Amino acid sequence: MSSNVDISRLNNTQKKVVTDTNGISLVIAGPGSGKTEVLTKRIAYLILNEGVSPENILALTFSNKASNEMKKRISELVKLDLKPLCIGTFHSCFSKILRNNCDKIGYKNNFTIYDATDVRSLVKSIINDFNLDQTVYSPNSIAERISIMKSKLITAEDYKKEDIYLNEDKRSGIIKFSDIYSEYSKRCKNENAMDFDDLLLNTYELFSKNKDVLASYQDKFKYIFIDEFQDTNIVQYGIIKMLMKKNKNLCVVGDDSQSIYAFRGATVANILSFKNDFKECKVTKLEQNYRSTKNIVDISNKIISHNKEKLEKSIWTSNEEGNKCKLIYSRTGLDEAKLVSLVIKKLLDDKKYKPSDIVILYRINSQSRLFETELTNKSIKYKIIGGLSFYQHEEIKDVLSFFRVILNTDDAEAIKRTINRPRRGIGDTTMTQVYKLAKEKNIKLWEVLKMSRILFGIRIAELLQKYVTIVEPLINEVNSKNAYEIASKLCESAGFLKYYKELGTEEDMTKYENIQELLNSIKIFVDDKDNKDKSLSAYVNSLQLDSDELLLKNEKENDETISLMTVHSAKGLEYKCVFIVGLEDGMFPIIRNDNLKDLEEERRLFYVAVTRAKESLYLSYASSRYYMGKNNESKKSRFITEIEGKNIDPTTITMDKFKNLESKNKGEHSSYSMFKYSIVSRKINEKNTVVQGDIKKGAEIYHTVYGRGRIININGSSDNLIRVCFNKYGEKTLVKEQSKLVVFSE
Repeated sequence: MSSNVDISRLNNTQKKVVTDTNGISLVIAGPGSGKTEVLTKRIAYLILNEGVSPENILALTFSNKASNEMKKRISELVKLDLKPLCIGTFHSCFSKILRNNCDKIGYKNNFTIYDATDVRSLVKSIINDFNLDQTVYSPNSIAERISIMKSKLITAEDYKKEDIYLNEDKRSGIIKFSDIYSEYSKRCKNENAMDFDDLLLNTYELFSKNKDVLASYQDKFKYIFIDEFQDTNIVQYGIIKMLMKKNKNLCVVGDDSQSIYAFRGATVANILSFKNDFKECKVTKLEQNYRSTKNIVDISNKIISHNKEKLEKSIWTSNEEGNKCKLIYSRTGLDEAKLVSLVIKKLLDDKKYKPSDIVILYRINSQSRLFETELTNKSIKYKIIGGLSFYQHEEIKDVLSFFRVILNTDDAEAIKRTINRPRRGIGDTTMTQVYKLAKEKNIKLWEVLKMSRILFGIRIAELLQKYVTIVEPLINEVNSKNAYEIASKLCESAGFLKYYKELGTEEDMTKYENIQELLNSIKIFVDDKDNKDKSLSAYVNSLQLDSDELLLKNEKENDETISLMTVHSAKGLEYKCVFIVGLEDGMFPIIRNDNLKDLEEERRLFYVAVTRAKESLYLSYASSRYYMGKNNESKKSRFITEIEGKNIDPTTITMDKFKNLESKNKGEHSSYSMFKYSIVSRKINEKNTVVQGDIKKGAEIYHTVYGRGRIININGSSDNLIRVCFNKYGEKTLVKEQSKLVVFSE
């Protein structure tokens, strides 16, 4: 029978995967090997060439984006009604099965699906009902542990029988966890609700306990496909084993070298042991890379060769040799951000790449701050993918709001935000009384808090005084201590770092790292010799006030921007030019212990980062980084050492390479401008005064931090916001009353 699906452009291995449709198949798909095209054409081939009804096919993915892309491609190929085709995420497909059959496991078909917020709320309620300490039994960490147990197919009932976990709980001081888990499961059932993990766990239970239901879906789904199989967990694999048992037509596609989600419960063991689980399975390796140059492919092969737990494969490409990988070395993390930004600016100025061709990849979210700052300084537009801009994170806003209160106790909104951050028992009911009293007595919110011992009973007064005792000493010291001294004391007395560290979940540790990075930024500001004013007020004024505006503008207008993201967010994406930054031991790889599995997952993560690159690859590291207010020495990542050789450019890029370029930019001012600049500097430095002329659009100004610039716009309430284009730092928004400006008279 002649093919109705065009496979002429596929290579021989790809054609084999598409046309050999029966039986159990493991397709190991290397990066850039055309995996999606092969998978969609295999499904289309089944429908058109072999007459399989779409309703007899189940195709499972890990994201709505991936499933929508597959649906679109298959639809274009078969040009038939694909509504009967069950293609989607594990959760979406299994939730439909549960809606039709959940009465058999004690649920009604109108069950509610709890999201992460609902889960934390319920867990918190149970912890309170059990009168447990939330600093020990953190709702976030308890919810995370429940999720991990469910991904391992361990129910609340099973958990009580598992000594290994009960002993872990004793060592961790959470001996009541099993009771919380039991109560959580009971309440979900009573409230006819399932969380996302239950959609999988309950499907497993449904099939295990109801053979007739399982048989009906075995008959329905004669052909099963799983994309990104390396990301499956134990319960997902368990369901698939049951569903495919009758027809034995299962095709799993994945790459063990890209298994990077162990923290979510995924286990690389599923793909590594697949051949042992199914002795009769056919193994096909898609090893030709269509994405990257030879140099990048060679580097990726070197990286993964150091892992012991892997499936053997040899990725190759017929693409051109391409550029050698370039190393970037900087003395500090700040210098790294400056230098990487300079390299990017030169690539853009030389028209080698468009902004959308370039990505900066980092291991942890907090690394974005320095790059956001430096890119903005150089007027390079960027967007954060899969996360928030640094200053948009809730915990950062909390700390900055505390700064606002310290500098201005009239700022009621900042007080409202910080009064119970981090949590100190001051709830909405208490604050309603505070607002009411402030309005009745016509006094400021801060004054009510200070007089709380007079205005309220003992219990409420003690709670409110906790807040006052955090803020008031800092108000008294704000003019005598520098920004870092105030900020570090605030984070200690308010308990930010202790709070997030003790919660200990992945999410909370990210918040902890973000606050540490904020403190690092303040320490860098204080240690900068060019900053004469090291006060908290000066630091707040020096923040990139326009970063949120720039980010919003980029998203709205879809302008050409470079991308910033963690490596985890980069999975499945590709860029012509990739910068991987922070490549030092302890940063990337993150080394918490000498656990081989953890190190191998970090190496797979590095492999994913490198294989995003199509043409150019830059690997950046620094010899020191600020952490907890100290500039600590760091060591070049072992991953760089593992790949050094002929594919790496022998000339490392350093800041010295760009000194001539910076000198040229600085020398572009006229002698008259430099003369005026020197006069202004002398006035400020010797007399310590600020001369202000008419602040109007077009006026040439000098700023004590950013240097020379020109006013391009004035807006805000009472015209208090000034938009300035600085010669060196690009456009910034300044608050007129807080900015030390010199306006040159014309």
